[in-house]
Amino acid sequence: AGPQVVHFVDNTSAVAALVKGYSRAPDSVTLVHLFAALRLELRMDVWLQWVPSKANIADLPSRGDFAMLRSMGSVSRPMFF
Repeated sequence: AGPQVVHFVDNTSAVAALVKGYSRAPDSVTLVHLFAALRLELRMDVWLQWVPSKANIADLPSRGDFAMLRSMGSVSRPMFF
């Protein structure tokens, strides 16, 4: 058995697509299939939980607001690919 992972997601369509393993939207289905492949590769036991946007700690940074993260001691590092 692999790691047990809980994802808190504030998008009901995303939760539904990840649970079903399918989406009609081409860009979404690509991400859904990549997620499924990663789950299999890492043997993850995944639980997807919908939460309101206000309760999602990732919501503000995804909108470019990093104040809360900085107040918690977060630092930014350049990304290298």
